[in-house]
Amino acid sequence: MRIIRPLLVSIIVLAFCASAHAENMRIVVFGDSLTSGYRLQPEEAFPAKLQRKLLEIGYQNIEVVNMSLAGETTTGGLERVNAVLTKRPDIVMLELGGNDVLRGINSTLIFRNLATIIGKLQMEKIYVIMVGIKAPPSMGLSYGQQIDAIYQSLAETYHTPYYPNALEGVTENPDYNLADGLHPNAKGVDVMVENMYRLVDSGLRWKWNLMQYQEQYKP
Repeated sequence: MRIIRPLLVSIIVLAFCASAHAENMRIVVFGDSLTSGYRLQPEEAFPAKLQRKLLEIGYQNIEVVNMSLAGETTTGGLERVNAVLTKRPDIVMLELGGNDVLRGINSTLIFRNLATIIGKLQMEKIYVIMVGIKAPPSMGLSYGQQIDAIYQSLAETYHTPYYPNALEGVTENPDYNLADGLHPNAKGVDVMVENMYRLVDSGLRWKWNLMQYQEQYKP
């Protein structure tokens, strides 16, 4: 049984991937320069590498759309959320707030903007994954705590999967950053994808189960 059990699990997983993804699934990455591919080749950007990772683990008919924009703020994201809706995504990875923080924007405004974005997406039955950011120490301890608190509060209020730090494992390693020390290089993007792809995997499985339930019980 020690040999058969891992084999059986692998067969079940492969069967799920083959059947569960006959339907097209679209993921939109909606963020700023941390996920847009800033100063990288298109194939090195987070959305492109996320798509490759999902294909590697067995998904089919998966499309990851890059709607991240360098310099984007939560206010700008709120203005663009309708453009995201036109893509008819199944899942949205929401990674915004970094530029607000660097500008010292009031945390209440950041919260309000993100809450409105999440609300608009969830009203369309889109599965939202929220990706947080950490305020740099130069912004002060109190401000950093406020930023951490708003992301945590949003995740709890809107029941979204949540990854607290987009640059976890990247910021502290110069080998994973561009020369500016602020943005991930191609290796840094690999770390980000490895950190977060499981949240997308869970979202895809949830969406598939929902689709199956709706198909089974539709009038």
